[in-house]
Amino acid sequence: MKGRQTMKNKLVTAIAVIAVSAFVFADTASEGGMVLNPKSFQGKAAIINVQKRVPYREIEAVAKVLAEASGCNVVAEIANGGAADAAALKKKSEAGVVVIIVSDEITPAMLLAPEDNWGIVNVQRLVSDLASERAKEKFLAGRTRKETIRAFSILCGGGSSQFKGNVMNADTLRETDYMKETIPVDLIAYWQRHLETLGITRKKMASYADACQQGWAPQPTNDVQRTIWSQVHQIPDKPITIEFDPKKDK
Repeated sequence: MKGRQTMKNKLVTAIAVIAVSAFVFADTASEGGMVLNPKSFQGKAAIINVQKRVPYREIEAVAKVLAEASGCNVVAEIANGGAADAAALKKKSEAGVVVIIVSDEITPAMLLAPEDNWGIVNVQRLVSDLASERAKEKFLAGRTRKETIRAFSILCGGGSSQFKGNVMNADTLRETDYMKETIPVDLIAYWQRHLETLGITRKKMASYADACQQGWAPQPTNDVQRTIWSQVHQIPDKPITIEFDPKKDK
């Protein structure tokens, strides 16, 4: 009985979500759909992979986490090189800030050059505290993602968070094993401010109607947008007239 009730509640919730989504979509469509502000979502940050020990999908996954949290263009890239090539890799990428993922026996687990906007995460050193190969295999991908978040955050001005239980407040790699990859909101604010100084801006969307009223809408591409464009930019049929009254204006 309890199981049926739970399933019923889930079904009702799903229907409600679909109904709200349909309403929002219809309302947005009537305003010409959503358009991207051309002055937003400029520049990029990059997570550059130059190693093969950790699968590239893990690098893509952490880049996606950082992009969704910051609202900025954070991408994963593949390149050839090593820790010694950090500055050259950043220049070639043309990214404002980069975290380079390497695997060698010399580089520290994390190496940062905040003044040059690059950092390095060495996956080989991330599991050097673990004895068995099984343990190393189990924790390597997670530690790589979390240490990449830590490196990116420090480079972007988010050295620590006021909220507990996140990777930025961990003292050891072992502590991060028990922490989620959730990004605290105070770190996001730090990132966004710093990234903007590097020309990496957040994505800003608005309805076509709002974009027209704000003066940055692109040329219309469909009938709804053309109607909105005409309504916003048309010359009034009855312009406002102001009559001068000498008695009142003395």
